[in-house]
Amino acid sequence: MNPCIILLTHPNTKEKEDLLKECIKSLSKLDYPIFLFANMGIKNELLNGVTKFIQAGDNTLYSASEFLSLETITEARKNTKYRHHINHITYLPINYGFEKSYYWACINLYKVAFDYVESLNYTHYMLIQYDSIINESDIHLANKYMTEMVNQNLDGDFPVDANMGNSHLNGDVFFGKVSWWNELFKTMNPKEFYEMSFPNWTPEEYFYLKAEKKGGNIKIRLKKSHNSDIYYNNIPDSWVKEIQICETDSPINLYFPNVSMTGLASHLQTESFNIDKSLSISILPINDKFELFVYNRIISESDRDINIDFKFINKETADIITTFQLDISPGNWKTFIISDNIDGHKLEITTKYVVKETRTYIV
Repeated sequence: MNPCIILLTHPNTKEKEDLLKECIKSLSKLDYPIFLFANMGIKNELLNGVTKFIQAGDNTLYSASEFLSLETITEARKNTKYRHHINHITYLPINYGFEKSYYWACINLYKVAFDYVESLNYTHYMLIQYDSIINESDIHLANKYMTEMVNQNLDGDFPVDANMGNSHLNGDVFFGKVSWWNELFKTMNPKEFYEMSFPNWTPEEYFYLKAEKKGGNIKIRLKKSHNSDIYYNNIPDSWVKEIQICETDSPINLYFPNVSMTGLASHLQTESFNIDKSLSISILPINDKFELFVYNRIISESDRDINIDFKFINKETADIITTFQLDISPGNWKTFIISDNIDGHKLEITTKYVVKETRTYIV
């Protein structure tokens, strides 16, 4: 066995840089080379303890609309299992499937990582995200899982999450045979991603479905719960499902019981204002009406007030059905009930945003 650690990162803020340093410090307690991969440049002072840093260099963004029809995307929006929640409101962004997504850039990072470590003749790996910090009391367990992979001739060992359905590989941490996963990722492409993971379009689901199709000797780990027996039963014959007692709902704790710091980057602010990330607009049917939900998220220190013009247009005649305008500040959300029949028609949205500024004058 010639094992290594694959560490994926995107430290685009000071807080995320601090997470990366903590993660490297933790992993350095293992006697494995650490290969760090990112789609951006990283300061040299952050690389202490890293064997090699590799910048993947491909940040190409795609949307489902580049590969699928409007009808297919509309169907996906109606059927995806992913809904967002705030207080009593359930919402789904209306641009689902049309927004440029970072998912392919993320998948490509995995592709580059597996190809690189196999080129150096590494045979097995532990892959981990930089915002998962393994406690000192648990870090030695990585050796146990690496040894198990060899002794049980496993191609992969990854956690699954019943809360996400029957096809979800959790990517916080997992183990595998380098050659098997490199061969798998070489076959991936953005068109297949949107077709195979329809209607949910997440890398975790895509990875699971690709691995399931390939087969191999795989161990999946699932938390024991009142319904764990009904999930992941239709797995390939060569796969093994191991149900474990776990005190939390975090899949990483199936490997490292005491880890409490995981997935932290998703809770941190971004580097700068980005209207595609800040603004969420959702329209869902309620009885014979529609609920419009508008949310201006807090994502950075430079968030802005957003002015929005809504124009609903008859798809067949191009007549205007209804229009209205609103201003919404960072951190606020609003709902409106639309009584007009807008089902199947067009919505035109115009946005304007400015940096909030206060000036004082002497009269």
